[in-house]
Amino acid sequence: MTAPPLPENPPDQEAKARRDQLVGDWLDAKAGAEKYGTIAKQLAEQLIREVGVGHSHELLPGVGVRVQAPARTFSADRAHAVLTPDQYSAICEPVPSMKLAELVLPGGLIDQCKVSGARPSVREL
Repeated sequence: MTAPPLPENPPDQEAKARRDQLVGDWLDAKAGAEKYGTIAKQLAEQLIREVGVGHSHELLPGVGVRVQAPARTFSADRAHAVLTPDQYSAICEPVPSMKLAELVLPGGLIDQCKVSGARPSVREL
């Protein structure tokens, strides 16, 4: 599967202006998302303090927030401390690891093990 050809730089001022607008809008949207993500995190912290874990507050029936306790997630370290050696080995399954591959394989071979993502992405310069 080959990648589609890259478009050339805009041949005219109209195309350049359109791309300038797209880049500007994308940069603004990205900055806005970061700004509002930060604001949302700050508001969540205030809600946790104000509403309290295990409680909820509704603006209207069915519209509001619930403050949940932290999710319990599986910890391999905790499992190792709690389980017998037989129990622990029974839940272990080796899987390929990029970190381990980088330690033991040459770079060219690692590159051969990689696949392209499904979509191109846009990154800030």
